[in-house]
Amino acid sequence: MVAVYQSSEMGIGQSKSDGGFLMIGSMIVGFLIGLIASAISNRGERMGCIGKTFVGWLGAFVGQLLFGNWGPMLADTAIVPSVLGAVILLALFWNRNS
Repeated sequence: MVAVYQSSEMGIGQSKSDGGFLMIGSMIVGFLIGLIASAISNRGERMGCIGKTFVGWLGAFVGQLLFGNWGPMLADTAIVPSVLGAVILLALFWNRNS
């Protein structure tokens, strides 16, 4: 007989069905990262909410890949490396006039 044990590292008030809240949190954090990056780089003013969220997600991936996980965390996302990654993406791929 094989016993299967599950780790119970869930915090107080958390349940296994928090996937929807994690998605909404990820979207909000991605939007905030994109918003901060566009304000710092002075690009992407006419990008829109969905574009800024997408740049925030990609910037978080690139920034944490290049710079690691350090600094303040929000929804398991390191804010400083994520903003740096989003600024890099905006500087490389977004024209100032568009």
